[in-house]
Amino acid sequence: MRKWMAGAAAALMTGAAALAHSPLERTDPADGAVLEAAPEVILIEFADPIRLVGVSLTGEGRQADLAVPGASAARHEFAAPDLASGLYRVEWRGMAGDGHVMTGAFSFDIE
Repeated sequence: MRKWMAGAAAALMTGAAALAHSPLERTDPADGAVLEAAPEVILIEFADPIRLVGVSLTGEGRQADLAVPGASAARHEFAAPDLASGLYRVEWRGMAGDGHVMTGAFSFDIE
């Protein structure tokens, strides 16, 4: 009985880790941030390396695709284009080290 329970517990922990892929740790600007000035860089950071395949910035009547490096990394930094006041949304797509496709978005406002 104990062997079965230990095996079941190990399977659950392994399954939970597999489902996590490479979770998003933080963005800068943070999701929902209200900024006094335009950011110089846009940061997307994950718990584990991920290969981003697309990052776009939309807002205030403009859309820009941010240059995506080809390499996998946990931390991705992009030079922010010159942004006027307004609400912006960053959408990203990538592939985690375990092969799963991941997507996400965050937004920020410049006063």
